[in-house]
Amino acid sequence: WGGSGCQAWPVSAANIERLHTRFLSEGRLTLCLTGPHVQLLISGAEPRQLAGLARLLGDVAGGRGVDRRLLLGSGLDYSSLTPLDKRRVRARTQTQLTVSSREAYPSAGDFPPHLVQLSLGPIGLRRFDARLCRLGQLSVLRIHGNQLESLPDAINRLPLTELSLPGNRLQSGGSRPPRQLLGLARL
Repeated sequence: WGGSGCQAWPVSAANIERLHTRFLSEGRLTLCLTGPHVQLLISGAEPRQLAGLARLLGDVAGGRGVDRRLLLGSGLDYSSLTPLDKRRVRARTQTQLTVSSREAYPSAGDFPPHLVQLSLGPIGLRRFDARLCRLGQLSVLRIHGNQLESLPDAINRLPLTELSLPGNRLQSGGSRPPRQLLGLARL
């Protein structure tokens, strides 16, 4: 664990603030430390091994001593632990995103999957990005100061509670909104 970019923190009853074990069966665990304030996220682990680690950390948090012989003979494989990729964590936990320059626009891959609020503009968008229609939790969408002329029918599938499109070139019939917006039930 002495590799580049790795850090070590002491784990004791005094600095374990919280241990989130709700998703152990999915191979995920979060350990919150107080000094320094750190959240350690473990994902993609083998659930049985992770449950053993959770029991061990629970013993430490509860002030119960840990027999080092038990730790060595626990059958837990700590050799496969690797540093966390901050971009992956941010993408999996990010719920809000504001893109105010073309360079910051996600050009490859998908938008963070758990976005609830998204604001785009002004960045010169000419077409509605179909990837936005796959954001199943998106409730607020603001696309302002762009050059959108139309919206896809698939926008009706989004659970939007707020849609703001000022400064675009959307076509509609007089004072009516574009036909794609008529199917938005929650707007």
